Amino acid sequence: MNGETQEWGKKVVATTANTRLVMVTSWRDGVCLLVIINK
Repeated sequence: MNGETQEWGKKVVATTANTRLVMVTSWRDGVCLLVIINK
């Protein structure tokens, strides 16, 4: 594996992790909003 491929792989992993984090965060925010609206 050359350096360029490794850098690209790191970017993909970082992007995937960030996307998952955003999805989890927005999901939790959505649940909190639903709870607030239902009260």
